Amino acid sequence: MRWKAILILTITVVASGCLSTTVNNYSVTETRSATITEVVDGDTVDLNYSNKVERIRLDGIDTPEVHIENDPAKYPGISETAEGKECLDKWGEKASSFVKNETEEGENIILSYKFENGKPERGSYGRILGEILYKNSSLNRQLVIRGYARTYSEESPYLEEEETAIQNSDGLWSCQSLS
Repeated sequence: MRWKAILILTITVVASGCLSTTVNNYSVTETRSATITEVVDGDTVDLNYSNKVERIRLDGIDTPEVHIENDPAKYPGISETAEGKECLDKWGEKASSFVKNETEEGENIILSYKFENGKPERGSYGRILGEILYKNSSLNRQLVIRGYARTYSEESPYLEEEETAIQNSDGLWSCQSLS
């Protein structure tokens, strides 16, 4: 009987150690209340949260650029011509306008982001990667649904929405007709 108790205790200790190690390797998603201070472009905003202004990159999506030249090669089916670039430029401006019209400076939103090793996950330019939740919706998702953005990876949760926008030639996907 005593050896059974020792065996059960040993298995429990080993199993809990494995669980602890596994949990520490995963990122945790956190949400914070934040205030919009500036819309930089269609996929980047500045937010004030925890008494600090941070630049946020909308995770999982990419809108056409407004501050630098667009690369049609990033958008499947869009011609790598002057017309393709001009079309993307137009939709970059429209994506920025959509975000500005949907949100207001000073508006309270919820920022959802991955938290790894005690810090928010950041992209290659040092921006926090996050999702903005507002008006009972996801801003990231709304941009894809309306054709203002493409998904950023094959792991994006918005792949179905993107496929529908492409099929319907919504937003930037109307640039495919120029090919």
